[in-house]
Amino acid sequence: FSVLKSQENLVANYTLRFKSDSTDTKYTYKNFVLLHYPQSKESFFLSREKFQIASIKLKQLPNQETSKNFDFGYMVKKDFNKNYIFRYEKLLNKLFTINVKAPSNWNIQKETKKIGAFNVQKACLDYKGRSWIAWFAPDIPIFDGPYVFSGLPGLVIEIMDTKYNYLFTLSSLKST
Repeated sequence: FSVLKSQENLVANYTLRFKSDSTDTKYTYKNFVLLHYPQSKESFFLSREKFQIASIKLKQLPNQETSKNFDFGYMVKKDFNKNYIFRYEKLLNKLFTINVKAPSNWNIQKETKKIGAFNVQKACLDYKGRSWIAWFAPDIPIFDGPYVFSGLPGLVIEIMDTKYNYLFTLSSLKST
């Protein structure tokens, strides 16, 4: 991984390990892509499969005429200008947009460690009934991460809930 500058566009791939049912012991894996655009102060988080088949510009998705014909199934758009998150979900051929306030009550810890090539720092958050532990890289000045998570002083490299039902792990990173 190269050191990224805060004004470079970013493509980050994350693997999500999750339990479909919290009583089950088996995990399911899914790959996601985070596209971070610092100039427009927004990012998009969607499945790797949907990213690969997308044939339209992601910046056009908020336009209902464009997005209603795009079968992405699920996507998160973060608007850093307004500190809002827009979740787009397609259900029964209808597009739904859900506006959510970005989580902001991070508790940054002094604890540090190394994950792969990254020196990371710990942060904790209670969000939507779950306690989360994130490891972010202060050396990568991009205040973003997978799913709805952002606002830390560095890119989120790994984040998990404390019951180990969900774990997002950065698998690759490049600037464009």
